[in-house]
Amino acid sequence: PQLSQYLLGRTPIETQLQRLGPNLAVALNGKAEPRPYEVLQDPVTIQTLNNLHQRLQPDVSIVDLPSALESDDVLAMTSHLDAVLLVIDGTTTSPDDVQRCTALLDGHIPLAGIVLNRAQDWGFGRLRRHRRGARG
Repeated sequence: PQLSQYLLGRTPIETQLQRLGPNLAVALNGKAEPRPYEVLQDPVTIQTLNNLHQRLQPDVSIVDLPSALESDDVLAMTSHLDAVLLVIDGTTTSPDDVQRCTALLDGHIPLAGIVLNRAQDWGFGRLRRHRRGARG
């Protein structure tokens, strides 16, 4: 099911929310929304998210959004988020991309941290094993 249908008040939360444990629930999207910025800026979406927060009273909510360099979704949501956790792809994200992204967010929303996803092993583990073996 489309998450936008819930966000716009057209379907109940039960069509989207899946409990994975006593303190973890996720709402997954069936496919990409063709006009996500419009959905995220709709007053009904904001009210729906506020209602969800009041109903579930989570300690932490995580909203997974597309790349800030490729879409306006993050900037559209900044007034409704406390902070951004930047997830970078170790196989494709350049240092310049990270700098451009943090500059884009600067002044709009605090950066809570950076997560390096798909990190590459450059052989440092093999180097440590080699040194231990050489010492006997």
